Amino acid sequence: DNMDLENTITEAEVSVDDVSNQEIAEVFTFLCQLRVSENAPNMMYGSAYIQNEFGFDKYTSKQLASAWRKWFGMQDKKLIRELEDA
Repeated sequence: DNMDLENTITEAEVSVDDVSNQEIAEVFTFLCQLRVSENAPNMMYGSAYIQNEFGFDKYTSKQLASAWRKWFGMQDKKLIRELEDA
């Protein structure tokens, strides 16, 4: 659930200027689902998708994409599957 996701964000010490943990959780869920979508993009370019979907500026979108890649590598596969299926 979203609370568990927010806890993993806190534990991973993810922070992005002026973006709440709830917003970060929404972006991370979006990126997990995008990753397994039918036309999945190269996730190194995830910031453009964040910018388009959520309206963050380019700098913040790049920070979020970078934070997601770091966070993603630290997570249990079960949590990732749950987010992909959400």
